[in-house]
Amino acid sequence: MKKNVKVLLIGGKGYIGSTLSKFLFKKKIKCTSIDNLLYEDKISINKKCFSKISQEFINKFDFIVILAGLVGDPITKKYPKYSHLVNNKLMKKLILKLSNSDIKKVIFVSTCSNYGLSKSKLLLKENAPLKPLSLYARDKVAIEKYIMKIKKTKTSFTILRFATAFGLSKPRMRFDLTLNEFILKAVINKSIDVYDEKTVRPYCHVQDFSNIIFRILNSRKELTDRQIINCGFNEYNFSKKKIINLIKKNYSKKFKVKYEKFSKDKRNYKVDFTKLSNTFNIKSKIDINKKIKEIISYVEKNKLKINKLKKMGNYNIFR
Repeated sequence: MKKNVKVLLIGGKGYIGSTLSKFLFKKKIKCTSIDNLLYEDKISINKKCFSKISQEFINKFDFIVILAGLVGDPITKKYPKYSHLVNNKLMKKLILKLSNSDIKKVIFVSTCSNYGLSKSKLLLKENAPLKPLSLYARDKVAIEKYIMKIKKTKTSFTILRFATAFGLSKPRMRFDLTLNEFILKAVINKSIDVYDEKTVRPYCHVQDFSNIIFRILNSRKELTDRQIINCGFNEYNFSKKKIINLIKKNYSKKFKVKYEKFSKDKRNYKVDFTKLSNTFNIKSKIDINKKIKEIISYVEKNKLKINKLKKMGNYNIFR
């Protein structure tokens, strides 16, 4: 990727965007973030609703990464009407606008939650049946289909299905994500309630996501255009019980674990990331044990600010 290219991150002040923008900055890539700060009750010079982005503004950039939206099952369930408006209706308007632009490449960040509930013992490839269980996943599936139906234009689209994110991200940390949340509860509450401990999902660190996005942006168009790519790594398909064991391995203090008998989250899917690995030669760059210790250390250092830590996540929106 040439150093004079311009990248726009739509939703660039979020959990993944905060890490991605720093990653691109270190690569000396010109990066602009816009974000309407749904989860921040304050005004910012970066405040701009993606649905109001002008065509003139869009045409200033070479690449666009769409991270914006109400992210996650709990927040979309809490605000169903607004979620559908943002994640579906307004997103389609944005996609249509981008398809009529001169942008070289657009990345739309989707989710592996689209696979929903799978009883298959095989790892799920990109062409596996989609069984979204939540409004969040159903709207992601709808946008994927919308993108794939757009007639070929000068603009190239790539859909990335992200595994469940984890890891330390500053300043937009989230503790409503499974691995991060378990660590917070282990340190602060000294106990964790675990539902559906045998269910499996893939996990991926925010720094690995940043590298993946950078590599996809930097890949040849014929490898990425109109492609759907699972983003994560086969070795990080973890059950919740496996996550608990990883925390125990890396946290010296004791905490209680209560395995609940009734179901709260039925999602269960083991995902195949071979396409990402083989086509783009992308491997994980993190040591998961070190990254778990990093989160533990962050919570330990900030545990006196309990209320602040508990608000770090997609819990309420301000608009």
